[in-house]
Amino acid sequence: MLLLIDLALPFAVCVLVSLGASLMWWQTMHAPGSFLLLSLLAMLGLHRMLQILASFIGVFFDGGYFLEYRPPTDALTRMKEAITGETIAVCIALVIFGIPLLRWMQRMLQGSAA
Repeated sequence: MLLLIDLALPFAVCVLVSLGASLMWWQTMHAPGSFLLLSLLAMLGLHRMLQILASFIGVFFDGGYFLEYRPPTDALTRMKEAITGETIAVCIALVIFGIPLLRWMQRMLQGSAA
């Protein structure tokens, strides 16, 4: 279950950035609920593109997958191992590229409502 953190963390960042942008611009939007839905879909699309890019970059570096026996560890150790540098980099890139994307969407949706 804890191994799913590296999958859930970027998704949570997408939801939080979309929700934060929607709440910040709630009063200025013509249809804030629609903006929330569209911004979440845009952030999830951005997340997918960044994940593909991160996987593609990982091809050029050493490493790989192999099976080895490991004695059982506690939950905190497994959680620390699940949050990789790639997960953190994808989350940071989501915020860096997501905020301008949502700002652009907000301007486009405001312009069409006027």
